[in-house]
Amino acid sequence: MSKLRQAISSVFERDSEADVRPKHDDRTARELKGSIFTLVTLFVLVALTSYVPIDTYNLKHNQWDQINNLGGIVGAWLAEYLLGYLGVMGYGLLGLTSFLSFLSFSGASMRKNFLLMLGGGLSAALGSMACYVLFHQTVSDLSPLMGGIIGKTGGAWLYRYFNSTGAGLLLGGGFLVTLMLTTDLSLRRLFRPLVGNTFEDYEEIDLSNEEEDEQEEDDAAEEEEKIIARTPAPKAKAKAKPAKKKKPKKAAKKKTDDDEDEELDDELDELDDEEDSDSDDSSEESAEADFQEVIPYRETYKFPSLRSLQNYDSGAKKPTRSEIRDNTRKICEHLVSFNITGEVETVSVGPVINTYEFKPSAGVKLKAIANVQEDLGIVMGTPDLRIVAPIPGKTVVGIEVPRPKSEIISLKQILSSKEFADKKIRIPVALGKSTDGQAMIGDLAAMPHLLVAGATGSGKSVFVNSLITSFLYRMSPQQLRMILIDPKMLELNVFEGLPHLISNIITRPQHAVNALNWAVMEMENRYNIMAEYGSKNIDSYNASMKSAANKIPYIVIVVDELADLMLTSGGEVEEAITRLAQKARAAGIHLVIATQRPSTDVVTGLIKANIPSRLAFKVPSSVDSRTVLDTSGAEDLIGRGDSLMILPGKPMQRIHGCFTSEEDLQRLTKGLSKKAYEKLYIDFSKAPK
Repeated sequence: MSKLRQAISSVFERDSEADVRPKHDDRTARELKGSIFTLVTLFVLVALTSYVPIDTYNLKHNQWDQINNLGGIVGAWLAEYLLGYLGVMGYGLLGLTSFLSFLSFSGASMRKNFLLMLGGGLSAALGSMACYVLFHQTVSDLSPLMGGIIGKTGGAWLYRYFNSTGAGLLLGGGFLVTLMLTTDLSLRRLFRPLVGNTFEDYEEIDLSNEEEDEQEEDDAAEEEEKIIARTPAPKAKAKAKPAKKKKPKKAAKKKTDDDEDEELDDELDELDDEEDSDSDDSSEESAEADFQEVIPYRETYKFPSLRSLQNYDSGAKKPTRSEIRDNTRKICEHLVSFNITGEVETVSVGPVINTYEFKPSAGVKLKAIANVQEDLGIVMGTPDLRIVAPIPGKTVVGIEVPRPKSEIISLKQILSSKEFADKKIRIPVALGKSTDGQAMIGDLAAMPHLLVAGATGSGKSVFVNSLITSFLYRMSPQQLRMILIDPKMLELNVFEGLPHLISNIITRPQHAVNALNWAVMEMENRYNIMAEYGSKNIDSYNASMKSAANKIPYIVIVVDELADLMLTSGGEVEEAITRLAQKARAAGIHLVIATQRPSTDVVTGLIKANIPSRLAFKVPSSVDSRTVLDTSGAEDLIGRGDSLMILPGKPMQRIHGCFTSEEDLQRLTKGLSKKAYEKLYIDFSKAPK
């Protein structure tokens, strides 16, 4: 009994006094203290995991006998306060009590670890604010992911004054400062594996950098010597066969030394002079001279800031629960009048439409539900109601009802999303948001070509502008180059002078044909280069190049109106587009073709068969919808960016496009476009052969 009394008294005494006690009593005290904290940890775990929201009502109304928490009244109050003030971060108390239990069993001093425990509490508060910033737009107000009272108060203030990006930086910085103050964390030691002894031996690092630069130059010189060593084989065949592709092949090696370029040009000129005696060969040599290689971009590209874009507020408010219940009742009552029974299981509230997932009773045919689309639209007061029977991947029917006032999805929201920053996406395209409000980002490299169709005013041109803007925010001119074809002469002129362009904005149909034929020759030239290095595609080829100067950029060809080109040069355009669509993927050349007249004489069967990825905005009739998507539905869209998209191997998706104004584009391109970049452009006024 005396031993137990001594152990209990030692729990509440200072560590300095406990040090003079016998080791046996000290061990008993440590184990007793650790057992107490372990029991507290288990109790907190039981209380939090068995929390039921109805217990909040029972506690406030003193209905003690109806408490559902496994920890009883105490467990219910504990869970209520932890989850109520910290949200999901209330589970951090488990970490604190577990840490105290560990300190007790190990005999470590709690006073010495007070700062560490204080840091844990501050981290939990910062985490609750971070939960609000990350999830307040996607979860309900009662969800623990909202961060409780602390998260809603502090997180809402941060989001209001600093937006999501600024709030994330402040919270991350606060967490880092907390770690530095409460632990022995050193940023210098943390980043030493990345920067080495930069702060100590700055001069030595400079010398090592110079040695690395010299090594890179030597590697590039070795690659160029290998390239020059391989060129005599095609030269030997110059007399028997026109050297049509020899000059592009040499230019494609991305020479960095001006003297070597001049020597190679002189050698090619001598070959041309020797073959001038043959008229046929001379004509082919002169045609080859018209072919120009892409001039590499040598400057440092500075990515634009999101400040150039702005968010737009339409003043739209989310529907209340009573409005959703009334609409659900109207849908069910009207379907019952047509002998269609069932129930609405869930309602998904999106930025533009609300989707009611209707589960039909057994024996009800889906065709019967689809046939009442127009009648149901009259009941709901909108002609744009759409029925999806069934929703792909689910066993319910989707009844999509447009909101009275839809939200405006700004391009800035999509570009600042975490989905757009995913490095797995090689060529990102900002598509917009899904019906449930999730950001949608496409990968043009995986599509690999895209057909866009839509009537006037449906949002097609805005999407093309958003697509090009997406490239500017993620891809440098060393990674991606573009050819913009705008027969309407008004839609794409804001992008004139960009360093990403291969030529000026093309407005004449014949120049567009020349550009497409040039792309075909560039595709074949790239295949020859990759075959020499044993590469199967552009990614493996670039990975094998040690010098960035020898890497090949992606090329994206954007045609804003296909109908004008097909009207003037239909045969040549169709042939070039078909060849590119069939073979250009591995060479890193991708097509984005848009048209407002998706008829069969514009979007021919040959073009459509080789472009599996298609995006349809609102079209006049179901015939046009079937031409683009092979199914009806695009004629029932709302317009203003509302679209349907099909991708290879995936079901059709409804996407609400993002909006960017002309003022946004002018602010963006003002800092990127320069007249001097036009010296890098290729002249497509002459046809390459």
